[in-house]
Amino acid sequence: MLFAPSTRERSVAELATILDDLTAEGDDLDRLVADLEPAGWTRPTPAAGWTISDQIAHLAWTDDASISSATDPEKFKAIVAAAWRNPTTFVDDGARAWAAEPAPQLLETWRAGRARLVEARALGFVAVQGGDGMRGRRDVEAERSP
Repeated sequence: MLFAPSTRERSVAELATILDDLTAEGDDLDRLVADLEPAGWTRPTPAAGWTISDQIAHLAWTDDASISSATDPEKFKAIVAAAWRNPTTFVDDGARAWAAEPAPQLLETWRAGRARLVEARALGFVAVQGGDGMRGRRDVEAERSP
């Protein structure tokens, strides 16, 4: 190749790698929790004060917030409003609310959301960088403009 890949070509290749990593990490975590008994979901994690259920609920909640940023403006506005009301606790509050689901239901919710998030990211609707999922599609598309 005479020339380095274009920014767009690098971005597509990097996105594919990130999506593959995201999928692999989710699959690894899924294997760790899939066969847990209900009591196992209450075990503590390295995150102080959080159980396995809290961690999976956090992932499910943040995936849902990311998807909503691109697909459901009204829902996303409500998420942002909650964030402004409680800027230091809104993510924890969301995780704890979702952690109240029975473990089998929470696991299925997380799996479904993870699949939707990977699909949305693959289609370019949701940015992949940390924190960017909290921005809307318009912001992501503006960044792609030459």
